[in-house]
Amino acid sequence: MVKFIIGCVLGLLVGLGGGYYAFVGFPNSSDRPGQPIKPPDPNTPTNGVAQITIGQDFFTNVLDTIFRDMRSPTFDLDRGNGSSAGSGCENRITVLQQGSGTTTTVEFKDGRITAPLALEGSYNSLVGCLKFTGAADANFELRYDPADRSVYGIVMVERVSIDGVNPIFASLITPVVQSTLNSRVNPIKLVNGSQLDIGLPVESAKGTLNGKVQDVRAEIKDGALNLFVNYGFNGAPAVPPAAQ
Repeated sequence: MVKFIIGCVLGLLVGLGGGYYAFVGFPNSSDRPGQPIKPPDPNTPTNGVAQITIGQDFFTNVLDTIFRDMRSPTFDLDRGNGSSAGSGCENRITVLQQGSGTTTTVEFKDGRITAPLALEGSYNSLVGCLKFTGAADANFELRYDPADRSVYGIVMVERVSIDGVNPIFASLITPVVQSTLNSRVNPIKLVNGSQLDIGLPVESAKGTLNGKVQDVRAEIKDGALNLFVNYGFNGAPAVPPAAQ
């Protein structure tokens, strides 16, 4: 579960392993594995359900550590005009802890996971190197794929504001920044089904208790993310050692 928590944060900020998508805006539906994770069903029995609660303060501490002890997340913009090598224009975007009146954080509010992001960067345009600062507002969608029993995250940047350049040029940079943030991180596999599966040897019973994930539900409530993992259990007898 620690891997899941760290994955949520790094997926929002650092996940550079996603594919390259030449589009502006939200990821296409074909790039989103599985289905959106639904809220818990009050009519479903709770036996076999494990609840995991992650407070917003946990994410704040993780982000503070990343910005204090590591390099600020930096990656190439999706589009630029020519190579920036030797030009002094890196054609990159960097996520900052603070800037443009924004603090980079993860927030649980109104039933959603949101992430305001402080940014700075440079864009190698036809009119020269445009250095800018700014901010972005992103939503974070959780999805569950029953095919591999894995939880995925999708970052969806809704708004980008650019400072420090002429508004005409800012209108050129804004869609590139949005496209970069959406394309570089999606989809993010936050946790494999095998990481949530249970295999517990019970020596006194001469067997193993197995639990397989059947469904995952989630809700944002009282400043916390509550995950509800529904298990199917079975017991298997211990395999005797091979006869000598």
